Amino acid sequence: MVLNQSRHRALYRGLEILPGVLVWITFISAVLGSAIVPTWVGFFAIVYYIYWLLKVIYLSIHLATAYRTMRQRLKTNWVVKLANLHPKTWQKTLPGLKFSHDLWHVVALPMYQEGFEILRETLLALSRTDYPKQRLIVSLGVEARAGEADQTVAQALQKEFAGQFGYFVVATHPANLAGEVAGKGSNETWLARQIYKNVIQKNKIPVEHITYSALDSDTQLDPGYFSLLTYQFLTASAPHQQSYQPVAFFSNNIWQAPAIARVVAFSGTYWNIIQQERPHRQLTFSSHSMSFKTLVAVDFKVTDAISDDSRIFWQCFFAFKTEYAVASLYYPAHMDANVAKTFWRTMRNQYLQQRRWAWGASDLAYAGTAFKSLWPELSIKQRWHGLKRLTAAAAGYYSWATSSLLIFFLGWLPSWFGGPAYNQTVFSYNLPQITQTLALIASLAIILQVFITLQVLPPKPTQYGRHRYILMVLQWLLLPITMNLLGAVPAIDAQTRLMLGQRLGFWPTEKHRKI
Repeated sequence: MVLNQSRHRALYRGLEILPGVLVWITFISAVLGSAIVPTWVGFFAIVYYIYWLLKVIYLSIHLATAYRTMRQRLKTNWVVKLANLHPKTWQKTLPGLKFSHDLWHVVALPMYQEGFEILRETLLALSRTDYPKQRLIVSLGVEARAGEADQTVAQALQKEFAGQFGYFVVATHPANLAGEVAGKGSNETWLARQIYKNVIQKNKIPVEHITYSALDSDTQLDPGYFSLLTYQFLTASAPHQQSYQPVAFFSNNIWQAPAIARVVAFSGTYWNIIQQERPHRQLTFSSHSMSFKTLVAVDFKVTDAISDDSRIFWQCFFAFKTEYAVASLYYPAHMDANVAKTFWRTMRNQYLQQRRWAWGASDLAYAGTAFKSLWPELSIKQRWHGLKRLTAAAAGYYSWATSSLLIFFLGWLPSWFGGPAYNQTVFSYNLPQITQTLALIASLAIILQVFITLQVLPPKPTQYGRHRYILMVLQWLLLPITMNLLGAVPAIDAQTRLMLGQRLGFWPTEKHRKI
């Protein structure tokens, strides 16, 4: 037993080290290869740029397709579609549920030093739902370590909104519980357990008739969200074996954000839209929904991980022996762009947020060891499914840390390090021109992003002039900076820290909206 535990720890630590090692091997190999065999690196660079040009085309098609689907779903009356559903549609998977509007929805809102107005706007958006509000169980998770200020905010919100939903729960998450990492995941775990004990069990609500939506405190849902979620849940062939992922739309305060923060926000939004077309690669992220029955089956949620949103997916994935998926809702969940009181504080917060998200690479160690432990119980199909999922996740984190830097520098490295003999060749002269041309062609995808940007902008506040629309177009010239300094670099930082065993604590993103 001791030997097995030792091997488990060794594998876990090895998988933590692996992402950072691969990243640094890539960069070191690119430099050394340019010095030793510059011509071969040059040929590789051309192939790499062609690959990325084709991938940009592929992703742009997904972006356009998913955006069109999202617009169609926003125009759809999901209340009518629910009314037209026959009970036979869900009787096999949800026995005992008589009417579509009998499905319950738990909404968990963990809070930590957010302002009253931010949470109030979130709750106001919930109150505008076109789904029966008496079937919503809305909950606020207050952190004891946040002090009296958060308690006061929660009490004021409870006073205003308690009568508007079926149940309104406020629970205080104690500080310094054994085995917990302070953060959103541990807060949600405590909150879900309180709801289960004090509302669901007390009122004998069947857990299979409940969904659970974990929302960031600044998430504003469109009125049709829960009607759409209900429709997807009732029509799914295995509703308890999938999570339901909306598009994280960083747009609430987009007009207030500085240009560089807007580019990061829109880039993240577009990536989330693209992922809706690739559910086989999608992990749960930020605000998402799932079956409450499944949440109970995996002991509610995550208490010891920074990347709690993706970790809950992996828990469910292995609980169902790899037969668990993420269903794309093609529906927005509006959240804040990163805005602080000053420009440089915004940049700092943006970097720390990206680094925290990139810390999701730590999930590979959890998933890899869980997969190995489960391996003897899996069928060939399940093993193949698990391998594909793990490989896709690993490739995503690797690409995050390396791709943009390679795109910007790989075509020049042979010229910088290849020496006089290489630099006298015709190939050395043509290589930067070839790679720059390929990169320029790929950059034309920005045209699609600019078009969508102008389509999805919320109404312009009156204090901003029309020239702000021009800035919304010109801001995309900052993309090379954001891709590297606020994309690749924080990912390298996170994976290097993971490789060296330097743990990150949970860093809550500061919420600030200018008045």
